[in-house]
Amino acid sequence: MKLKNKIFSLMLLATIAVGCTDDFESTNSDPNKLYNIELRNIFPGTVYRTMNTISDLNYYRMWFYSRQMASRAFNSVWSERGDRYLSSFYVDILRDLESLDVKYTATGDKPNALGVVKTWKAFIFYQLTSLFGPICLSDMGMGDDTSKRSFAYDSEEKAYDGILNLLSTAVDLFDPSSSADALDRDPVYSGDVEKWRKLANTLRLEVAMNIQNISIDKAREYAAKSMEHEDWLISSLDEALAPKYGNVIDVDNSRYWKLIYKDQIQTSGKYDNLPSMNEYFAVYLYTYNDPRMQCYFEESNKYSKEAAPYLMPDFLTRSHDCKQFGCNATQQALHLQWMIEGYEVRDSLRVRYNIPYPPTPENPGGRTPFGWLRPKDPSDPNGTLELPDPLSMSDQAYNRCMIKEKYYEKDAPLTLFRWADACFLCAEASMKFGLGSKTAQSYYEAGINASFQENGISNEVAEYLAQPGVAWGTDHEGLYDTRKLMTATIKGKTDGDEGKLKQIYIQRWIADFGDGLSAWRMERRTRALNLPPLFSNGLNSYEEGGDPDYGYPERVYFSNADRINNETAYYEAVEMLKKNSPDVNEARWGDNVFICLHFAKPVPNKEATIAGYRAMTYVPFNMDMQQKKYGANYEEFVKNAQQLTGIKDATLALEEAYSFVINSTVCVYKVEK
Repeated sequence: MKLKNKIFSLMLLATIAVGCTDDFESTNSDPNKLYNIELRNIFPGTVYRTMNTISDLNYYRMWFYSRQMASRAFNSVWSERGDRYLSSFYVDILRDLESLDVKYTATGDKPNALGVVKTWKAFIFYQLTSLFGPICLSDMGMGDDTSKRSFAYDSEEKAYDGILNLLSTAVDLFDPSSSADALDRDPVYSGDVEKWRKLANTLRLEVAMNIQNISIDKAREYAAKSMEHEDWLISSLDEALAPKYGNVIDVDNSRYWKLIYKDQIQTSGKYDNLPSMNEYFAVYLYTYNDPRMQCYFEESNKYSKEAAPYLMPDFLTRSHDCKQFGCNATQQALHLQWMIEGYEVRDSLRVRYNIPYPPTPENPGGRTPFGWLRPKDPSDPNGTLELPDPLSMSDQAYNRCMIKEKYYEKDAPLTLFRWADACFLCAEASMKFGLGSKTAQSYYEAGINASFQENGISNEVAEYLAQPGVAWGTDHEGLYDTRKLMTATIKGKTDGDEGKLKQIYIQRWIADFGDGLSAWRMERRTRALNLPPLFSNGLNSYEEGGDPDYGYPERVYFSNADRINNETAYYEAVEMLKKNSPDVNEARWGDNVFICLHFAKPVPNKEATIAGYRAMTYVPFNMDMQQKKYGANYEEFVKNAQQLTGIKDATLALEEAYSFVINSTVCVYKVEK
C-alpha cells in the first residue's frame, strides 16, 4: 500500500487553511519529504513541531489560563479559535506519527521504536482531549479510501481509553535489554529505552489520575498498573520530558526565543509585553516565602536599570508627633484630649516603596470589576477622588518582574513533564487509592525536593518544608490578593485528606511553572487553587456564552472549518460534549469555551459565587502581600530598614533599604489603644 494512502487525516485535514480539494494527495505527497526517504528522520520533526505548538499554546493562552503569568500580550486570549492548534497537532504531527506507526507495525522488527511512536501519539492525544473534549482518535486513518472527507469524534471517555491503551501497549513493547532497534535519531532521550519506558508508564499514571471524575474505577485500575512498577516511573531530573532546541541556525532556535526575545525585545523593544508574574501566583509565592520566585522571575528593574526601581503605592500609619507635624494650638489641644480619653493619635501616610518582585494584575487598565467602586481618597475634600490602583499597568509598566531569561534562551529546553510531576502523582495515588511503597507524605516531600533541585536551590528545601501550610498536614492563614478576591490559605490539618490533597495540588501548580497546559488541566480537574474568575468588565463581546461579570475558560473551540466541511460529525461531537459535561453552557450550540469538559470538576458553588461577586460594590485595595516583606506600619518599616542597613536615622535607613518616599500625610486620626 502506498504511503500516500496511509497518510493520517482528521476531520479538518481537508479544510484547514487550503480547504477541501480533489488534488489533496498530489499537494500533500511531496516525494522529497523526509518521511519518504528514511523513517528514522521523521520522528525528530514531530518532536520539534510538538515543541513549537505547545510553546504557542502556552504563550498565547495557557500561561494566562493557568494564572501563573500575565502580560498585555494576553489581552486577546479569547479571540483565537481552535483551528490552527488542531491543524498543528493533527496535520503537522499526528500524520507523520501515524505513518511511522503503520510502517513499524507492518515490519514487526522494531518494538522499541514502535513504543516511542505510540508514547508520543498518546501524549499528543492527551493534550488534544484536554483542550477540546471529544476528539478524533479511533477514526483517524483513510486507508485506501482517499475520497473520505468525514471523520467521527470520540467522546472523552473513549478517547482516554484509546490513550491509555496506547501507553499500556508502549510500556509492554519497551525492552531496555534489547535496544538495538531504538531510534538512532531521538531528540528526547537519545535512544535510551529505559527512559522511554519510564515516560510511558508515568504518563499512564498521569492520565489515570486525570480521569477520576469520568471513571474512578478505571482511574484506580490504570494507576495500579503504573504503580506496580515504581522503578518504571520518572525518578530523576535527567529522566524528565524536556527536549532541547538547537542553536545553530535561526529556524532551529527556541520558539519562546522568537516569541519573547526576537519579537518583543529585539524587534519592537516592548518590554512591558513580556510575560510577568501573575498576581494570584504571587500570593502563594509570597505567603510561603517561596525561593522559586527568584528562579522564575527577574527583579523589577531587569530591563530598565537606568530608571528608578518599581515603587509600590501604599498607605501606612505612623504614631503622630504634633511638634514634627507642626500642629497649631487648636490641633494640639484636640490631640491631647484624644490621648486623655485613652486613644492613640496616628497619621495616615501616602507612601511609595520598592518591592523587587511586583506582581502583574489581570486585565490591566480595567481590572476593577464592572460595577465595583474603588476606595475614595480621604485627603480629597470633596470625597470623590478614587485611590489609584496599586498594581495598575499604566504605572511603571516597563518595570514589572518578567519571566527569567533562561526560559527563552536560544537552546532552552522545553519541559513537558517533570520529575516533580511524577512524585506528586504518586502522592495523590497514595492518598486516593492507597498505592505505592511509600507514604503520601514521602512522595509529596520528594516532589518539592525535585522541584527545588530542578531550580538549583536544593539547600533551601528543608527551611521551606518546615513552614506551616507547606509542612505535611498543617494549616496556615494565607495572604490575600490586592482586591481581596482570593487567599492562599491552606488547611492540611483542619480539612483532613482533602486538605492534604490540596497541599499536593498547590505544590504541583507551583512546580509546573511554565507548563501552562498541565497547570490549567490540574485546576479544572481539582478546583483546588481558590482562584477568582476572569472578569470581563461588563462586556459580552469577548466570547459567546461568557457571563458579563464572571468567567473562566474551560476548553478551546472545535474547528470552524470542521463545522462547515464535516458538519454531521461536528454536531455529533457537540452533542457528546453537552451530554457528558458536568456544567453545560448552551451558547454557540454548546461549542464554547465555558462548557466544562467531562474530566473536569464543576466550579464549587458557582451560582452563589457569581451572585456574591455581583453583589459586591467596593474594592478595598489590600496591601498585606506587599507589606508582609517590610512591615504593616511605619514603625515596622523603620525597624526592618535599620536592621538591614545599620543606619540609625529612620529617613536615611528607609531610603537606603526601600527607596521609601512619603508623598503626603492624608489625615490624623484616633484609634483605641
